[in-house]
Amino acid sequence: MIAMENAANVDDFNEYKHKDNLIEQLCVTLSHLCCLLKLSDLPDILDPLIFHFDSAKALYTQSYHKLPPENASCMKILQAAKYLTVDLTPENDIQSQSLGMLQE
Repeated sequence: MIAMENAANVDDFNEYKHKDNLIEQLCVTLSHLCCLLKLSDLPDILDPLIFHFDSAKALYTQSYHKLPPENASCMKILQAAKYLTVDLTPENDIQSQSLGMLQE
């Protein structure tokens, strides 16, 4: 998530044209990692989620809206959303809070 924030704040104009592609790739990578999450992982990611939530949500939303539906990256993000909303069921409040932030 730090890498996404850094990519969003690119100052070098020569690298600026690659910014959207890098953010898209980071979103897809994080989406893939979300598909690998287990309930026992959720408490460990709560603090980073809280700290980076606003910027990550904005970048995910921006990337997702730029992608055409037939793009493979779009499918990966949708798979992660399905996994987080349908396949994982929290067992306690901390897991529920982490999962709620990821679903948002």
